[in-house]
Amino acid sequence: MNEWRDAITELRGIVTEDPDGDASLPNYGTGFREQDYARIPPRDLPFGPPPWFGDDSWVRQATPRHPNSISRPSRDPEHTLEWRAPKDQP
Repeated sequence: MNEWRDAITELRGIVTEDPDGDASLPNYGTGFREQDYARIPPRDLPFGPPPWFGDDSWVRQATPRHPNSISRPSRDPEHTLEWRAPKDQP
């Protein structure tokens, strides 16, 4: 976790924030909370993803709970990413 905090501090001095961004928000604490996750702005995603893409809050509320909607299968751990879609989405 300390490595993440250090990297965020360093990146804030290098990366230009988005016009609607706020680099003055607190850095990570001792653990992740739901408010530490943020939807990826649609402008930062490729053209044409489904509406739920970029927001995996639903997966942390699912039963069983998962840390995120992406995983790497053991059969191909270096190349494949598997995305989990909400049950009510196509």
